[in-house]
Parts: sequence; structure tokens; C-alpha cells
Amino acid sequence: MTTETTTTETTELEALKAELASLKEAKEVQETPAPETKTDNNVSETLEYMAKVQDVKDIQTARVRGWGYFVGAYFTGPIWPAVIANRTGEWTPFWVGLGLGVVSLPFAFMDLGIISSVPAAGVGTAMMASKSKDKRRQLGIVSPEQADVKLFSRGF
Repeated sequence: MTTETTTTETTELEALKAELASLKEAKEVQETPAPETKTDNNVSETLEYMAKVQDVKDIQTARVRGWGYFVGAYFTGPIWPAVIANRTGEWTPFWVGLGLGVVSLPFAFMDLGIISSVPAAGVGTAMMASKSKDKRRQLGIVSPEQADVKLFSRGF
């Protein structure tokens, strides 16, 4: 019986030692500081970059001149408004002008598109001019030329 008790005690003792060793390893893992990851830096850099991009888009919107938008929309149809929308991120004037242009397309046969293309260009221009003025007001800019200077002086 002593042999059986000793063997059982030895087995239990070895099991306890193994459990103690695993607990020590787990504690060391918990106490070991995690190495700094680049994820935190990447997130902050990405957020800074996105803020700069949004700032540039705001300045691009402030740079839009109403007469240039109208002339481009009148002579190129949706091409020039799409270029401006891509640059500024303001797609609403483009889609409204395109929709109105499609609706007024049947009238283009009556006057060869000379008069019937004015509403689409005019509405898109009015919307873009309004957005441009709002951005200028937010940025404290008086004219599109000041927005040009602000954009090109920052070197982005």
C-alpha cells in the first residue's frame, strides 16, 4: 500500500508541477508587454491623410468658377461637369444636370439643342456655384483666385 500511495502521490505531484509550470508561463505571457504595432501609427497616418484630402477637396470646390462650369457644361454636355465632380467630390450638380439633360433631350430635335441644353447646364451650374460659395465662406476665401493661391501654396 505504501508503494501505491507513493506512486499516486508522485503522479499527483508531477501533475501539480506541470500545472504550476503552465500557470507560470501563462502569467509571463500576460505580464510581457505586447510589442508596439504599426497599426496604431498607420491608423493615425491614414486619418491625417484623409483630413488633408478632404481639405484639398474643399479648396477644389472653392476654386470652381460658375462661368467656366456653365461654358463647359453647355459645350461638352456631361463631360466637363464629371471632371469637376471628380475633382471636388460634389456629385449632386452633375447628376441633376445630367438628369435634366436626359429629360430635355426630346426637345433638342426642335431647336438642334441650342436652347434646350441651357436648362441642364444652368441648373448644374447654379448648384455647383452654391456649393462653391458655401466652401469659400467656410474657408474664409473671397474669390476663386484666392482658393487657387491657397491650394498651390500648400504644396500638397
